[in-house]
Order: sequence, then C-alpha cells, then structure tokens
Amino acid sequence: MKRSRFTDEQIAYAQRQVDGGTAVADVCRQMGVSEATFYVWKKEYANPGSTEIRELRQLREENAKLKRDRYEQMSYEDQPLPHAWRR
Repeated sequence: MKRSRFTDEQIAYAQRQVDGGTAVADVCRQMGVSEATFYVWKKEYANPGSTEIRELRQLREENAKLKRDRYEQMSYEDQPLPHAWRR
C-alpha cells in the first residue's frame, strides 16, 4: 500500500475543519489534494478520536517493522551456507 504524505493528524484536522463549517473545496485547496481524496479519507477514518488515530499509527508502524524484519529474515534464509562453498 502506498504511504500517504499526510499524517493521520493532518487528515483528522482536515475533517474537523469541514465539520466546523469550512467548505470541502477550500480545505482541499489548502492541503493540495483533490476532493475525491478527501472523501476517501472521510470514509477510511470515519471521525476517529485522537487516541484512535494514535493507535492506528502505532499499529501501522509495528506492521511495517514486522514486515521489514521478516524480509531481512527471508534474505538470510536464501543465502547459501558457508560450508557449501568449500568443496
């Protein structure tokens, strides 16, 4: 999945601005995203609280770390054994 260039807090802030009465087009123009992107964010985040956003970020970071660790482990498993080099 492609990583967003916006943090979860920035996305939540944009949603709060719209909930506060600012036009969607104005918020999108200010952030430099399309309205379609904003509505995808709205559907994905569905008004989470700040603790939920923090938990989501921590889970994503943990998942990325586990994927990196697994990739490193797999690359070591694919290495030929040193005793196989000596014949």
